Amino acid sequence: MGSADHKKQVLTYPIASGGMGYAVENERTVYLEGDPETGYSLYGQIPGTTEASAVNLAEVLLEFAMTWNSPGDTSEARRQMQVFGEHIGEALATQSVQVKPVNGGLGRAAGALEDVFRSLDASFACCHTKSVVSFQLDQSPLRKAAEVTGLEQEVELAHHAYGAICQSLVGAIDPKLQVQLPGGPNTAHTISVMAPTSNGR
Repeated sequence: MGSADHKKQVLTYPIASGGMGYAVENERTVYLEGDPETGYSLYGQIPGTTEASAVNLAEVLLEFAMTWNSPGDTSEARRQMQVFGEHIGEALATQSVQVKPVNGGLGRAAGALEDVFRSLDASFACCHTKSVVSFQLDQSPLRKAAEVTGLEQEVELAHHAYGAICQSLVGAIDPKLQVQLPGGPNTAHTISVMAPTSNGR
């Protein structure tokens, strides 16, 4: 977390003591920080506090999911997580277009996804081919964060926002790219980005 010149406010959300219907205890702002040379990071911090209140992106997603997680119909909660994730992904994409990619839009999208994984404190391995970039994560960053925070019940909803971040990020960088996402918050999973082939597939 560096200078204010390289720090942008993405959005602010309420921190509730539990699901919908619970009292709002505080609010947290999601910040995007970095530059095209060193990359970007996303994290949450309570306004007016020191960096001691900062949490990584995985905890941000779990915390926001807690606000909307309640028994019954989850369609509105999923919609809120989708919008939340898309907002974050598009904000990162706006900055990522300044990066000079090694391999066109595919390279730029891959670099931006690496920023997401680092913001989640996720360990990952990357495999490049001419038209596909795959990231193998040996542990779900959301499950890892949930074990620390005690927010295990929020993992499913948080995963929905996680997918929305990746999808909207890549789509905003290059709409022709395709993203293959994991179906659920598995312990290990792969995320792949594919460039269109010459025959359009």
